Amino acid sequence: MRYGLALALVAVLAVVPACAKKSTTVQGPNGPVTVTQDQGGNTVTYQSKDTTAKLGIGAVDPASLGLPLYPGAQPNANGSLASQTKEGSSQLLTMQTTDSFDKVYAFYKDKMPAGSEKNHMSAAGNQMATFQIGASTDKVQKTVNITTSGDKTDIILMVGSKP
Repeated sequence: MRYGLALALVAVLAVVPACAKKSTTVQGPNGPVTVTQDQGGNTVTYQSKDTTAKLGIGAVDPASLGLPLYPGAQPNANGSLASQTKEGSSQLLTMQTTDSFDKVYAFYKDKMPAGSEKNHMSAAGNQMATFQIGASTDKVQKTVNITTSGDKTDIILMVGSKP
């Protein structure tokens, strides 16, 4: 079912930018799906009977995540995602900074709770670290992923909650 839903979303996203309309409704495998593109073309909202998802730059309010925000980091081209289903909600925000991985890692090491660091790896000049609050069985789980990306550092903030 998830693959069918994702395929329908990809098909609609391919059509929406080509249309002059701001909103398009198509028949999905489980009923009607409405896709709406904001006026600036920065975000797309997907609405079906069971799912609401907003994708793009500005889809997630960084302050709503309850995670430390790295000073000066900017949303990157991958944007963000907020979704709501009967199984729960999730938010994902991608950001980028020109600061070094080590500087960003030190910031999160200081700001995240003790014991939340789940991994820190370095291989072939690339680095990655993950901090996690809450287990997969908890009602709310929050994650910070930090990775090198050329001369920049990517920061991915994720929050998931169950009803």
